[in-house]
Amino acid sequence: TRCGDDGYVASASSRRTCRRQGSTSTVTAGTAGTALFAVGSSVLVFGWLDASPRELSLIERIYRRNGYTDVVVVPSPSELVVDMTRGWYRAISERAAGAKHHPLSRHFDVVHCLSGGFLNLYLMRVAGVELSCDTLLLDSAAILPRPHNMMTYERELRVHLGTRSPIDRFPRRIHACLVRIRWALGGAFVMLRHWKWRHSRWGLRPLDSWTRRIMGSFVKGVYGRIYHHIFRTTFWPSAWVPGPTSIIFMHNDKDPYLDLDDVERIMEAATAVPGAAVRRIQVDTEHVQTIFRRPHAIFGALRDASRASLSGSSRPASTAGGRVSGPGRQHRTQTGGLAWRPCCIGDEECSREASA
Repeated sequence: TRCGDDGYVASASSRRTCRRQGSTSTVTAGTAGTALFAVGSSVLVFGWLDASPRELSLIERIYRRNGYTDVVVVPSPSELVVDMTRGWYRAISERAAGAKHHPLSRHFDVVHCLSGGFLNLYLMRVAGVELSCDTLLLDSAAILPRPHNMMTYERELRVHLGTRSPIDRFPRRIHACLVRIRWALGGAFVMLRHWKWRHSRWGLRPLDSWTRRIMGSFVKGVYGRIYHHIFRTTFWPSAWVPGPTSIIFMHNDKDPYLDLDDVERIMEAATAVPGAAVRRIQVDTEHVQTIFRRPHAIFGALRDASRASLSGSSRPASTAGGRVSGPGRQHRTQTGGLAWRPCCIGDEECSREASA
């Protein structure tokens, strides 16, 4: 079996013989990846929604074979997207109690978010988990909380699974309207339950600000406020957690699960992050399949991001397996200091802007 392009190890055996530049060299999964291509020793992977344990285990093995010694893979339950009201509230309330001692409250060299795993990262940060990274890779991400996106996700998922639902017979506009109604009712239920229980459960009181603003936005259908909170909380540094120095967007423009307008919206928000270099890499693989089909595209991008960070340059090098596109997307701001703290569950004022 051949090794991956550029010598990246993505196969199942422990040793590979790769031909590189006309010569033959033996690549050992445990050592050669570190010596030749590793850009860091630690990586945190947020899997896509309802990824199987076998798939997540395979991702871990691929990273280890490419030189990463500290690999953490976290599953993302489907309720993070399917039930964006009660699911979000449940996830945050469970994590907030032990946020300071959470096993993910640490620094990683790379955080890799696959599809809906981006929302899992957001909920971690909102809960107060002090998770930070040097390079943030958004792979086939992200699905923002918009009724149209939810409707598209549900329909495409059923097509992929080969199942049908009576709601698929409805026009897409009516389906999206039903999603909006479901979110409004779910947000109202969360707000009522929160204000009922907060007096008897002290651990719920820090959620007051987040519940009022985010669940209130779901009830009113004001999704722009939710986008703003997601971008600020996920990308921007805080007084406790530094922001990423490199943000990489990797996706296929023909991916049926993604809305390109959302991708552009997220990238525009990312370019405003102080000290972060933003890249966009287009691939031709299917949704969340790049890590399996074209691992050299991912590890090449991570290697280039590491080199750019060490050299202090924000100009990205070409990446094997993908192409960098989007004029003006490579941007590094010169703003110094931490003028703005992202919104977390204890903040009373959620819409502060960076000071001049």
